[in-house]
Amino acid sequence: MNKKMILLMTSTFVIVTGCMQDNSSDLIHDIKQNEQEGTLGAQRFSNNTDQNRVLHRADTELLAYAKEAAFYLEETINHFEVIAPILQQKTLNNDSKTSVLSTIHSIKNNSERFHDLRIPHEFEGFHQIHLSFITELTNLERVIDDMREPIDPRQAENARVHYENIIMAHKLLEREYMSLAEEYGFY
Repeated sequence: MNKKMILLMTSTFVIVTGCMQDNSSDLIHDIKQNEQEGTLGAQRFSNNTDQNRVLHRADTELLAYAKEAAFYLEETINHFEVIAPILQQKTLNNDSKTSVLSTIHSIKNNSERFHDLRIPHEFEGFHQIHLSFITELTNLERVIDDMREPIDPRQAENARVHYENIIMAHKLLEREYMSLAEEYGFY
């Protein structure tokens, strides 16, 4: 009987204390205050980029390099879009080979100018990916340059493999850039 009485009193106590919640106006006030102040009075940010912009103030050198990197990435992908249809053919002719080589030379010139910039330590990973990008670009240039008429379809296939590796490296560069942009709050 004692156990039943204790169990009844405990359940009644739990129900009564649960019903004594704040009234609705207090709840609305608490919600508005939490939205403005955040947990434990900390200011909230709208997203990771805003938060990281405040936490990791990007200096002017980093921003200048980031701007150059964004321009470089956009410029190179535009060049690759021009030669993509040429490299998708089963074989190449001398005109298409010349066109691809001139585009590669243009990309390499831009890469050399970009590579000569002082690299902030935040962009070291980006720089390492860029080096593999340049290596694949050089390999593609060598394969295209070694082609002689009549061009064997296997040579064209080899060139496509290097081109695909270049595109993958370019996508890695873009991903690394976006990761840095989110971390340091620049776009």
